[in-house]
Amino acid sequence: MEEDHPFLDTLKDSVAWGTGKAPVVNGSAAGNDARLLRNIGKMPTVILGPGPLENCHMPDEWLPLDEYLQCILTYAHLIVNWTGGKKS
Repeated sequence: MEEDHPFLDTLKDSVAWGTGKAPVVNGSAAGNDARLLRNIGKMPTVILGPGPLENCHMPDEWLPLDEYLQCILTYAHLIVNWTGGKKS
């Protein structure tokens, strides 16, 4: 994804708001469906979630509760700000 895409700017703002930390933007070492959404669907696509990557999809997968709650706040902020806060 282009680093100057408005969606990425909105996401970075939402991550900072939801977590209180500066976001880190990098490529993913994991395989996922983002390539299909981006390449075929032509959608702005990022992968964002709580917990350590090395713990994903393991039998005893877990994540810190504070990261889970911060992610909920981040997603809510992103949705409201990306959609312009419109109510139907």
